[in-house]
Amino acid sequence: MHHYQEEFQKALTFSQQEGLVKAPFILQGEGLIQEWLMYEVGPKIASYFSKDGFVKFLGKEHNALRLHHLFKPFIDELLHVESIITTGYVSVPNDAGAIEDFGTITEEAVKESLESKNMPLKLHNWITLPSGEVIDLAFMTIYGLIYQEPSLFGNIVARNPKDFTGGMAYYPICLGEAWYETCGFDFSIDFDAFNEDEA
Repeated sequence: MHHYQEEFQKALTFSQQEGLVKAPFILQGEGLIQEWLMYEVGPKIASYFSKDGFVKFLGKEHNALRLHHLFKPFIDELLHVESIITTGYVSVPNDAGAIEDFGTITEEAVKESLESKNMPLKLHNWITLPSGEVIDLAFMTIYGLIYQEPSLFGNIVARNPKDFTGGMAYYPICLGEAWYETCGFDFSIDFDAFNEDEA
């Protein structure tokens, strides 16, 4: 059985060893995610992106990170917490019952990128709350793009990993944004480029 908190602790230890996280990040406390949260986050996303612009934006590499970087301060303020950007991969069984991994990042790839200053292409990230809950603003839209399921566009993953059903699992590898900053990652977003009308 997959235990997110154990995987998160491994990712924290690794990130501290690499000098990417200075302070400990302890998962504890009661659940923070409640239904009202989606009524706050959804309109906030819509204030930055049109629906088509949001889908187009998440069709480009590394934009899940830019999205979570943009919304982390908003979520932290909304919930009165200090969350952490979490990089890793998501496992989901497909229709044939085989497990598919979205993102293939490893500790070795993180170490190599710190030396080369080049970010790996295949990685995914989300926000982990101090309660151990996950907020992923990007995965469902990306999954919908890959499998041509528009009904998933704009859907948000927001729950405790122990409550995931159907075999879905999140695997943290590296924590925080220092890794990206060390590699010179550009967090900026050209909103006009994604929200412009199709010709």
